[in-house]
Amino acid sequence: AKRMQAMVDTLRAAGKGKPYDVMIGLSGGIDSAYLAHLAVRELGLRVLAVHVDGGWNSEPAVRNIESLVRALDIDLHTYVVEWPEMRD
Repeated sequence: AKRMQAMVDTLRAAGKGKPYDVMIGLSGGIDSAYLAHLAVRELGLRVLAVHVDGGWNSEPAVRNIESLVRALDIDLHTYVVEWPEMRD
């Protein structure tokens, strides 16, 4: 618990004067959903969610991302990777 609090304190200090304390990758799966929930609701961090769309998103994953962003009131940046770039 002390290590977690020290990490949160470090993140908040680094985020002071900036719009976010942390950036979290959001896939729409349970692991990233839980991490976003923990960061926002339990730890009180200001989160920027980032999603990399390689063209293989399932509809449930997309719905989960949309629901999480709304429920947690966090900003989302989606980076779309075009097929030629993915192929390379």
